[in-house]
Amino acid sequence: MKKLFLLLILLVFSGVLAGCGKESVRVESLYPGDGTMWEHIFDKGEPLEFESAPMGIVLPHHSITQFTANRFYEGLAEVKNPSVVVILGPNHFESSLEEGNDNVQTCEMCVYSTTEGDLELDDDLIDDMVDEGAAVYNDAAFPQEHAIFAHSPYIKHYFPEAKIVPVLFKWDTPISELKKMSTFLDENLPPDALVLASVDFSHYVIDGAALFHDEASNATITNFDYPNIFDLELDSPSSIYTLLSLMEARGYMEAELKKHTNLTDFIEEHEDETTSHLYFSFSKGKVDPYQGVSIFAVGSLPDDNTLEFMTSWEWDQDYDESADYTTNKLLRDIRGTEDRFLVGADFYLFDHLDNACTLEEQNNMKIVFCKFIEDEDAEKEYLDMIKEIDENVDEVVVLFEYKGGGEVDEDRKHFTRALAKQGVDIFIGRGLEDVVPFETYKGSLLFHNLGDFIVDNKLITDLNALSSGMALGLHITPYNYIIYTFPVTILNGYPTLEDYSKRTTLFNIYKDDAILDRHDDTNQDKGYINIER
Repeated sequence: MKKLFLLLILLVFSGVLAGCGKESVRVESLYPGDGTMWEHIFDKGEPLEFESAPMGIVLPHHSITQFTANRFYEGLAEVKNPSVVVILGPNHFESSLEEGNDNVQTCEMCVYSTTEGDLELDDDLIDDMVDEGAAVYNDAAFPQEHAIFAHSPYIKHYFPEAKIVPVLFKWDTPISELKKMSTFLDENLPPDALVLASVDFSHYVIDGAALFHDEASNATITNFDYPNIFDLELDSPSSIYTLLSLMEARGYMEAELKKHTNLTDFIEEHEDETTSHLYFSFSKGKVDPYQGVSIFAVGSLPDDNTLEFMTSWEWDQDYDESADYTTNKLLRDIRGTEDRFLVGADFYLFDHLDNACTLEEQNNMKIVFCKFIEDEDAEKEYLDMIKEIDENVDEVVVLFEYKGGGEVDEDRKHFTRALAKQGVDIFIGRGLEDVVPFETYKGSLLFHNLGDFIVDNKLITDLNALSSGMALGLHITPYNYIIYTFPVTILNGYPTLEDYSKRTTLFNIYKDDAILDRHDDTNQDKGYINIER
């Protein structure tokens, strides 16, 4: 018995020595040691209101949002006092780290410094997480990772007794590993836990495009639409997927968008590359279904229908700059940094549709997409096709290809309006050179012609030709249409977005020339028109 007792003491002592051999990894927050600055942040603004205690939240890690984040945390602290906070975030520097190639990483020895004291890890929970294979230690990833340390001062200030569990996901983490993490958290977190997805949304796009992309993000997250998460414009789909999976397992599926901000809300100068922020809470309850669909449409395209991106509903992000002549290279100037401009919508109307109609479902809405090619002999057939569409369909969208050149004269408009009378909700015309003002007619949106996007004769015979068009982002709900305008110039065969000063002028012209039969709300700086239905 004495030998067994001595052996136990030796094992415990050995464990202590082993633990002492590891040094703490100290992680500084923003404004390290600047207590005055943090007092100013904590004292700023009125707290957001929470009707109940959420278990999950989504907050940005963009430093410019500090005062808004504080309002969120202050309101949250009135209804919630967690013993542990799990922070899920993107591994921003995954490509620059020499070690730690694992998809899901956590920290063993991190201590997060704040002006109000150290914020410590929940060691037992983290050890269990690693033991069960849900994550791997990689302490080297955390000192520079602002997705985590951006939140440490708020957690220490508002939940001083709480401990944290930091988790980083690489961009392409498999869903199987995300589900494993979610299952672990469901099985091991105490009832009072708080799980935070530290996520920024639209990046490196103009603010109007960011707002348009955020419409799809809001709908997808609110509806717990797991497959669509990976088509959104945000910096950590893995964090959102894991959070939603856990919220579903715990029964906290009542999502509320508490706040929506954008870089341009915080600075006076206009920026052509912005970052957007969605602030969510998840309370006990079921999904409150959201109805809303985002559609991206462009003007004229080549007739040969050989360009790769026209063959699918989904935008292909693969990009080969070295290729001599590819669609992706033609779109090099409009794709933007990290190819962000052409992602983030639910549907893309390029040229994949046959001369027929297709039913799609998204975000609790049924949408019929039709493509018609101008043909006087087929007009009655087109009208009959629209008439036969099930009345339970929410939206009917027609992509109309003009033939033979010319202008959108009264005869062409007469047929467009006939389609609207028969049940078309949105008409998008293209194939002619000039942008034609749109109109609302008997509850329908009629975009008579969007001008150019890519035009084969300009590409082949005159690479110095200059033309223009209007790309559109449409967000459709049962209550309104939001039209996001993206003026495009095609120069040397490459479509590109107009700069801010020209976008504002072109937006005002487009809006002023429109024929509107009902109330609208516009924002010329962000380039959108909100029309009530």
